[in-house]
Amino acid sequence: MLAAFRHRFRLNAKATSTLGSVRANTRVKVIGEALPGKQLLTAPITGRSCVFYSVDIGEWFNGTKTPLLSETSTEMFRIEDDTGSALVDPSFVQPILRESRVRGHSSECLSEHRALLKRHGFTMLDDYGELRSLAYRETVVALNDRICVFGAVSQQPAPSGMASYRQQARQTVLGADRETPLLLCEA
Repeated sequence: MLAAFRHRFRLNAKATSTLGSVRANTRVKVIGEALPGKQLLTAPITGRSCVFYSVDIGEWFNGTKTPLLSETSTEMFRIEDDTGSALVDPSFVQPILRESRVRGHSSECLSEHRALLKRHGFTMLDDYGELRSLAYRETVVALNDRICVFGAVSQQPAPSGMASYRQQARQTVLGADRETPLLLCEA
C-alpha cells in the first residue's frame, strides 16, 4: 500500500510526454489509449476482455491472509496518443490500478477460479483436506482504457515487412529498466 502511494506520487510529479517526442534511453510518463498488441486477452477471474491483467490470490487461515499465487499477463500491448504509439512491455510492471476483489469459500468458486488454481498447481483443498477460504484480487486494463505509463524508452526492430530501403524499421517500446519498474495506472 505504501509502495503504491509512493509510485502514484512519483507519477503525479513527473511531466507528461507525447509518444511522438520520446527518445530512446530515457524514462517518460505518457498518457494514451490502451490497444491490443497481437490479440485481446481474457482476464482469468472476471472473464473480461482486456489488453493487460494482474491476479493475486490469497488464502485465509485463522484470520490471516497468506499469498497463494500471482499471475500477470506477459503479452505486449500498445498505447496510443494523438502523436504516435508505442508497445508496452509488461515484463516488470507495477500496476497501480483499480481492483476487483472477491472473497469467499472455495465451494463458491467458478470454473475460471479452479482453472487458475490448477494452472499453478493448487487444488480447492488445503493441506488439511479442507476447502480453502480464498481472496481474489484482479486488476485489468480493458480495450480503449485511458492509461498512464511511466517507463524506460527503447527502440527495437519492427516486425518484418515494415522496413524501408537500407534502413530497418524501428518501433518504440516502453518497459522497465534497472532502476524502476514499469508503472501503470488509470489516466
